[in-house]
Amino acid sequence: MFVVDSLSSKPAWLHIYLNKTKVASLHVNVNHKANSYVQMSRTVILKLKKGDQVKIVNKAAVSTSVAHQGYSGFSGTKLY
Repeated sequence: MFVVDSLSSKPAWLHIYLNKTKVASLHVNVNHKANSYVQMSRTVILKLKKGDQVKIVNKAAVSTSVAHQGYSGFSGTKLY
């Protein structure tokens, strides 16, 4: 199980990849009215094999920012 929790400005397209395949996304729309950061979260349960790689990539067309210093994170845990 993997959890992505992000405080991001608009627009933001965060994609979760298993190896080189996109398995989930998080999105802050460019039309969002606020001039501030938006909190977004996604939990994904994946069946992994030894050697698999999971990563988060920001694919926004323009430069966007993801807040750090404890405001955003990516974590995983083994369920069984």
